[in-house]
Amino acid sequence: MITQDFIKDRLDYDPLTGIFVWKVNSRGKHKKGSVAGCVWKDKARNGENKRMEYILIGLGGKLYKAHRLAWVLTHGYIPYEVDHKDGNGTNNSIDNLREATHTQNMWNRGKNKNNKSGFKGVTSHQGKWMSQIRANGDCFKKSGFATPELAYEWYCEKSKELHGEFSRV
Repeated sequence: MITQDFIKDRLDYDPLTGIFVWKVNSRGKHKKGSVAGCVWKDKARNGENKRMEYILIGLGGKLYKAHRLAWVLTHGYIPYEVDHKDGNGTNNSIDNLREATHTQNMWNRGKNKNNKSGFKGVTSHQGKWMSQIRANGDCFKKSGFATPELAYEWYCEKSKELHGEFSRV
């Protein structure tokens, strides 16, 4: 398991920008003072048909996501998951990161790639519009909206109620 001291010996981290810089030279891999890491496109999608991008940094023969290293440096431990509040996996400023469960992390996704209404949580249903949202194993639905915008208004209110700070509308 990677430790705070191990990271501190090798990297500087700017909590405002989220950028890591090497403190040491490595045999042909990186130079002291250079920006650490590279952009990696995850197989998972962020819900908007875009591959999620993260910064990966190699330490001690292993690759780590930069947001997890930032969390360790700032808080001293690795949580189960670290969520990017703004949905941008390359924005590793500490103010953009928060500890999350897997469920909370999924709440902070964009609309699904197969969405046809243009609004997260909104589908057509029997000639009208319906909103649907899930939280803690329960599914909440409301149908009969005249427009997708009205259905989305309901979704936004329900999302804020059910998902709290992890609501992404």
